[in-house]
Amino acid sequence: MASRGGLLPIACQASADAGRALRRRRAVRLGLAVAVGATAAAGVAVLGYSWLLKARRRWCALEQLDRWVERGPAKEPVVECEVPVEHALGGEEPDTDIVEVPVG
Repeated sequence: MASRGGLLPIACQASADAGRALRRRRAVRLGLAVAVGATAAAGVAVLGYSWLLKARRRWCALEQLDRWVERGPAKEPVVECEVPVEHALGGEEPDTDIVEVPVG
């Protein structure tokens, strides 16, 4: 059909509008899929980065402990703590003992 004055017949106009609406819906779906994919990729990247940091901290801690004990367990750094051996009755000073606690 030939158009008159640039106007399409009503049936053609409706199909053209439907085509534009379909393309618009597809574009919105594609944009939404890209946004969801980017969010998922960012989440995986954050999880991977946190896992790498945790693995590095563990590796550094084990390496430090190995350096501390390479000359034997007696060279491991310790902290001396004073702990009560028994509870005092009647407001007396409790008996205490000194205990060495390893740092690592």
